[in-house]
Amino acid sequence: MGRQLTRNSLKLKRSRLTPCPPGLKSIIDLVNLAPPETDLLDLALNVPNLDEEFLQFLKSTDVREDAQEIFGEPGRHKLSIDAWIEKLLHYHHLMVVALEPFRKDVRIRLWEEALMPQRAFDKNYGPSGELSDDNLRIQRHLAHELTPRFANDTLEESVSFLSEFAAQSLDNARLYFWAFYGLAKRYIRLHEYRINLTKVMEIVALAPADRLNFSQVLYPIVISQEYSVDDQGRFVQRSNPFTDAFEDDNVDVTRIRTCDNCKKIFWAGRKDQACCTPACNHVRHSRLTRQRYAQGYYQGAKGT
Repeated sequence: MGRQLTRNSLKLKRSRLTPCPPGLKSIIDLVNLAPPETDLLDLALNVPNLDEEFLQFLKSTDVREDAQEIFGEPGRHKLSIDAWIEKLLHYHHLMVVALEPFRKDVRIRLWEEALMPQRAFDKNYGPSGELSDDNLRIQRHLAHELTPRFANDTLEESVSFLSEFAAQSLDNARLYFWAFYGLAKRYIRLHEYRINLTKVMEIVALAPADRLNFSQVLYPIVISQEYSVDDQGRFVQRSNPFTDAFEDDNVDVTRIRTCDNCKKIFWAGRKDQACCTPACNHVRHSRLTRQRYAQGYYQGAKGT
């Protein structure tokens, strides 16, 4: 009679798996939003001055009482907004192309999270700062309304819809650029993280004695790093999720792997783990069994 698995024995079995450190798990989860083994648009190359342009846009669409003093007469202000809307349409075109390979549910999730108010320090924020309760409800409603248009419409339909939406009001244009900016920064991080995770795995595949010598030439890992100046006038390095994750002493990079079945990146809880989930491992096992039958492996074994 086979040994019966109890709830306690299952817990014990699970506890033998080495858990993925939280910081690295966040990196892997973000990367796996993209379809494996698909070439992604390098958005950073297409919007090289995104930070500066986003700041300039916010200034150009400032509707405070002193906005005319800062930005000039209304006529100049209107022409400036028209020019910005053209730029937004170009940016949207890039984003639609960038997200086209992603699954529909992932595109919806990414756009909705970008359009939704952002929560920080127990307050809700939108394109113009802290939101009142009424504006919070309005932005949430708009996020639900806009998400399927941006995520699911064809490129032509989506660009046409955005053109009408952004032209209706400055608030609409600001909401879109604010959402695009957040989504673009997230996409750029995903793109960079995926390249660097792949390079880490390539370096691990080298002979241990060759890793430091050859990795700089074959697989150089380039990480975007932001800096600032603190209140004491010191030049300081901002926190970087990727380097923070890999500087964790609990991270064993030899456990970062590509699933043998679905090709997603995963953390191997067991040293001999080849697939990310039991389902993928079952598919792999079935495939190997069929290959062995085709090669006469099992028949030959029976005959000996």
